Amino acid sequence: MLEPVISGAKYCQETGGTIALRLRFILHYQNTTQTAIVLPMFAFLSRYELFSDEAALKLNRSESSMSFHRDNVLDAAKLDFSTPDPKLFRILRPGETASSYGLLSIVVQPVHGDGPSLLGRDHYLRVHMNPWPAERKTGEKLRTLWQRYGVLWMAEVASLPLKLHVEDRPRADV
Repeated sequence: MLEPVISGAKYCQETGGTIALRLRFILHYQNTTQTAIVLPMFAFLSRYELFSDEAALKLNRSESSMSFHRDNVLDAAKLDFSTPDPKLFRILRPGETASSYGLLSIVVQPVHGDGPSLLGRDHYLRVHMNPWPAERKTGEKLRTLWQRYGVLWMAEVASLPLKLHVEDRPRADV
């Protein structure tokens, strides 16, 4: 399970006049399985979705979304294959949690009608994290080699929804 908690928010005026809401958040990962998980601590945000209300959320009909593509940022072949490095991985026993941090910028007022305005309303935000930004084949090999520590978490994970209010007239920093 992945639960985001906003730790900071700021409206910013970007180049061209677009207004964006920049969010800092803490991501709480919880192992809800019955087996240990080897959690990479270098996960990155792979996409987010915004929903207009609870009904849209239940129907999984997002009003906007954004995906972020990154090439493999980790050369997993350089990892110690004998054991997960505690600087890079956390072993979560059933019920345990671990936290990391994330940043996200959401356009709330585009210029010239380039998209819908999100101002003056509540929305539900769901973020998706990619815990394995490396070659899949190497990850599968490590998953087999490290199975005595737990299951190496490699699949994208979607967060619980987070209610987010966007101001009607935000004061944006330049």
